[in-house]
Amino acid sequence: MSSPGKRPGKVDKAMAQRYVDEALVQIDRAGGLHGLNLRQVSRTLGCAHTNTYNYFDSLPDLLWQAVAAALERQIQYSLRPQERVGGREAAFEHFIGTQVDFALEHPGWYRAIWLEALEGPTPEPVLPLLARAGEVLLEQLSLVSPVTLSLAQSLEVADLFHTYLHGALCKAIAGRVQSNDPAAIRRDIILKARRVLRMLVDEPQSQTKGERKPRSLRSPAR
Repeated sequence: MSSPGKRPGKVDKAMAQRYVDEALVQIDRAGGLHGLNLRQVSRTLGCAHTNTYNYFDSLPDLLWQAVAAALERQIQYSLRPQERVGGREAAFEHFIGTQVDFALEHPGWYRAIWLEALEGPTPEPVLPLLARAGEVLLEQLSLVSPVTLSLAQSLEVADLFHTYLHGALCKAIAGRVQSNDPAAIRRDIILKARRVLRMLVDEPQSQTKGERKPRSLRSPAR
């Protein structure tokens, strides 16, 4: 058996994926990374917990891969097709709704992705996923915003908007909200998110004197 950090050259990818999938189940059930029980993961798979090191360099390695898998699922969840046809308002409601639904349905995954610290720097394979999550937010806001912004303005708006949305979702999954009804939480976050976006996109326009305010938005050219 290999010791930590000394995996064999050829890794059973199917078994490694089973570890990641089971880790996701455990994280989801426990409500976060710190509830992960490596012995339980291995026992469920019919292995000794030391067998983990045949597939991962360390426990943080497994945790990072589980976080990456959870982030992939959040991105896919964010891109679910819109069920009802509508304009910008319907598209905005749908997108923000996916963010709320994911966090409320999988608070453990949400904490693992955005809140809980992990040992070491973010691994290279995870960085593109984090970038993609930001791109999805920027793309969706570009589709629903009532005005056209420069790339720099769009990036700032997306960052500030995510700060609000992330804070609202953290309060929701921690139960620090007036109502514990998921439908009420969803409505409240969508309503406030719409107000926040309007304030953010109006600010750059008010600072640009003598320019006519555009009435449509497309993603800024890169």
